[in-house]
Amino acid sequence: MAKIIDRMRELYRAKAGFTLIEAMAGMIMLSLGLLTLLPLATISIDANELARDSGDATVALQNQIEYLRTDTSITPGYRYDPETGMNTEWWVEIDPNGLQRVYVEVTWETELGVHRRQRAITFLYRNNG
Repeated sequence: MAKIIDRMRELYRAKAGFTLIEAMAGMIMLSLGLLTLLPLATISIDANELARDSGDATVALQNQIEYLRTDTSITPGYRYDPETGMNTEWWVEIDPNGLQRVYVEVTWETELGVHRRQRAITFLYRNNG
């Protein structure tokens, strides 16, 4: 009986490790799993770039609107910011009662060459009488 148990222990010890084929199969499955995640990483990078650019455009819109609020007479204009590569354009529509509808638009081109645009509209009332 002891010989049988010793023989079973020897067989168990002989099969305790991994073979080279098993290790390679495990590496292949791990590689395939990681490759399926690769598109998610590129989507995440693109979304991060869009969010950053949209945030910069929002700041440019807000800054231009605040500047125009302090200006006594708003004339249409255009400005290019070389630091961000964004173009800011503004124009105004005035009704007979003095209510001004001010449009501000920021345009830019992404690193992939896609043109983006963000626009804001605000109303200003100037009592001229």
